[in-house]
Amino acid sequence: MLKKILYVLNIFISITLVPLFFIHKKLNKKKIWLCGAGNGLYENNIAVFHDYILKNLPNESHEIYFVTTEPRAIANNLTFNILKRGTVKSYGLSITADYLIFDTCNSDIAPGIHKFLGGFKVNVNHGFEGLKKLPLDYYANIDADVHCASSEKEKAIKVTLCGALDNKVHITGYPRFDKISLETSKKINTILFFPTWRPWLELLNKDELKQSEYVRSIFDFISDKKLNEYLLSNKIILLYKPHHKIKHLELESLPFSNIKILNENDNLTNIIRNADMLITDFSSVTWDFVYNDRKVIFYLFDIEKYMEQQGLYYDVRVANESNYCTTPQELIDLTLQSCEGYAGDSKIIADDFFKFRDNNNCERLLALICEQKK
Repeated sequence: MLKKILYVLNIFISITLVPLFFIHKKLNKKKIWLCGAGNGLYENNIAVFHDYILKNLPNESHEIYFVTTEPRAIANNLTFNILKRGTVKSYGLSITADYLIFDTCNSDIAPGIHKFLGGFKVNVNHGFEGLKKLPLDYYANIDADVHCASSEKEKAIKVTLCGALDNKVHITGYPRFDKISLETSKKINTILFFPTWRPWLELLNKDELKQSEYVRSIFDFISDKKLNEYLLSNKIILLYKPHHKIKHLELESLPFSNIKILNENDNLTNIIRNADMLITDFSSVTWDFVYNDRKVIFYLFDIEKYMEQQGLYYDVRVANESNYCTTPQELIDLTLQSCEGYAGDSKIIADDFFKFRDNNNCERLLALICEQKK
């Protein structure tokens, strides 16, 4: 509540100072770009595109900012113009901005006034629509002049199933894929295990959660001695990314050498780019691996309940019978088979969901923005 009050106060102050912001802009003679992420972090599509325009637009005519909730955390590692979300300066610059680039919703850059801003608004997306279903009006509630998409199939999901306007969804590809090498290793050295959360687990207390099918299905896999022995003998590391809502279960106490638990300080972006294989259920990280034909195993331990309560746009079981399983033992067997090169690949899914796989997504998006903003 205090944060909202502060936001409202800063909105009113910035409005009174708008003439000064416009005077500054006129004297500066620069186009103003504001980029911001829903989670406030410098990662994913928004970070890659922000970095691209920093390197490709001339400083003499463009003033580029990144809006975040954690300026100190970003400033420790990066050097560019940073604004704290909800401050007088960030609101004032958002009112005078020519371009507003965001990845989640109307609150990423200027909470409370986004819909009233005159800048050209681009939603580069945080994830990828292809697996988990969203509300029917999801994109209808996001004010953007451009929504990015990867293919006609994903565009159709956004338009027909999520409420986006057809003329505002453009197939540019996603910026983050520009950082993924199109050349991959045939040998499996690193496996990322990345299961997603279940909304219905919110109703469980800690003891119930610990005994839930979700936690047991994960624990029975990563605590398997046979699996660790295989990984150790083949010099393979399995990295498990637990959802933050089960961190209290202390899974990091597992006594295995080649199964490691990731924490908040690990660079997940680099791990996703460099891992050789993914084990997941319905995470949008899937698409980072599918993009360059890396192996993906789908661990669908509660598929029937998930289909009933959440739903999927794309049932991965129809893509390839050899790349999904439903029990911990099946997953262990399939993981070993995949490391030996016997399991199926994800090319069928890639052909459905990617129009471009050329690492030119940022270039296409910037060209579209410049063309649309003429």
